[in-house]
Amino acid sequence: MKPAEVWLEGGAPLTVTWKRRPLQIAEIVDHWLEVGRWWEHEGECEFYLVETRLGLLLLGFDLMFRQWYAKRIQ
Repeated sequence: MKPAEVWLEGGAPLTVTWKRRPLQIAEIVDHWLEVGRWWEHEGECEFYLVETRLGLLLLGFDLMFRQWYAKRIQ
């Protein structure tokens, strides 16, 4: 996953800048929280699967480092 800028509205992603392109999020398809392997000092990450004009993106927010990441799915 690559770093991304994400703007929120009401706590949910509204817009993402990914590969220098601003993308409006048309729909949040799924949302979940994963707990990392604590024995390897991994933290929690909040994930959003979102629909944009480029297709599906997976957004991840690292709760420990307060950083957004994105990966194109389709």
